[in-house]
Amino acid sequence: MVPIFGVSIIVLSLIVWNQYDQGQIWQGQISDLKSQISSLQSQNSDLQSAVSSQTSMLNRQISILNLSNSTIEANHLSISQAAGASSGITTFNARYAGYLEINGTSTTTNGFITVGVDPSTCSICGGPSNYQFRSGTSLYVLVLPASIGVSFGNSETSGTVTATITVVYVF
Repeated sequence: MVPIFGVSIIVLSLIVWNQYDQGQIWQGQISDLKSQISSLQSQNSDLQSAVSSQTSMLNRQISILNLSNSTIEANHLSISQAAGASSGITTFNARYAGYLEINGTSTTTNGFITVGVDPSTCSICGGPSNYQFRSGTSLYVLVLPASIGVSFGNSETSGTVTATITVVYVF
């Protein structure tokens, strides 16, 4: 027969050993959970970056749909030309459908703006179009994605014509 004192020590030893084993198991589980938390935090960071990138792209697309972007293609360009002449103002690539806002001043009432499209960049755009232009004129010309050329000319028969013109591409 085992004395009660000896049984108590054995039982106590088993309890302590069991708690030690349980502690080891918990430490392993805690370590695994910490690793999972770290992995999930990394995935969360990656997802937040992806959401931010997609939101930024979406906002750019919305601003294009709202025609809220613009570039100045010619800013107060001064032109001096002989009677009956024509001068290029700007050539640029319109990446999106939009419009041109053309305004400025001219010393002639016989001035015109020509907006042309390189036919190799837009087969449905048609040929160049002329628009009457004089001081205080504001023109709004629709454009499709293409290589766009804008020029100023006049139909005077003598003298010199001057103009100052601004071209803004809105898309």
